[in-house]
Amino acid sequence: MKQRLSLNLSWSFGLLAALGVFVLSVSHLPSGPKQALLTEGEVVLPPAVQWVIYGGDPYLAANIESARVQVSEGLDSPENLDFFVRLYRATADLNPCHEDSMYLAAAFLPSGGAVKPAMEILDREARCRFWDPWASFHFGVNLFFFAHDPGAAAIALQTAADRSRGDPNERFFQSVAIAVKARSFDDVGAAIQYLKAEQKRIHDPALKRGLEKRIGRLQGLAVLRDAQKRFEERYRHRLDDPAALIKSGIIKSFPKDPVGLGYEFADGRFELKEFGGVARGKP
Repeated sequence: MKQRLSLNLSWSFGLLAALGVFVLSVSHLPSGPKQALLTEGEVVLPPAVQWVIYGGDPYLAANIESARVQVSEGLDSPENLDFFVRLYRATADLNPCHEDSMYLAAAFLPSGGAVKPAMEILDREARCRFWDPWASFHFGVNLFFFAHDPGAAAIALQTAADRSRGDPNERFFQSVAIAVKARSFDDVGAAIQYLKAEQKRIHDPALKRGLEKRIGRLQGLAVLRDAQKRFEERYRHRLDDPAALIKSGIIKSFPKDPVGLGYEFADGRFELKEFGGVARGKP
């Protein structure tokens, strides 16, 4: 009986402490008119409070926070972005290894404009889920496309490739890591040399063939940029029309892209043409 009474008192004091912290935090909120966004469940309790409420089980608390994200409306609404950032951060504080939080944060936060919070959450996920190649993969992809940091993205994606040894997706992870690493070079020649070194290092025949095409593609880009440089040095004015390279005899024909996407002359510079647009800034 005494043990049961002690347990009941412990729970009671825990709940009272949680409620006390909650009331204190609410009392310090700034006064004034507030815009009603998510009318129900929009409060995100501090992780320490949730830890007490759920009996010291951070994993249960993280699961509940993640469930709130999944059942909430307006995931793609800019007005609700701050609320979801706070939810994701609370989940990451309670359990940085939470798998659902990783996928949801990668899917919604960067595209909504919350790039920095997304990178922080995904970085924690990648470090915590040290066995999971997908955690580092999502971090790397978002670094590349949203943070525009190909150098850091290449490191994260190589980590994903290293974690995928023996995984059915090993070839996929490795090919993406190599492609992004090549894009981190400012010089086309350096990117070509890197791809050639990787081609010698790896043993997968399919991956070797894919790298051969990428090497050929960059070699075509190097030919075009070199031709443009020689044209501008000879005629002392910028190249406006790529056809002038052939008319002037500097090259006999445009190089063919072995990947089949081709090249594009944009803003006075030859670039690789990619799916859905042009790859700018890096080879």
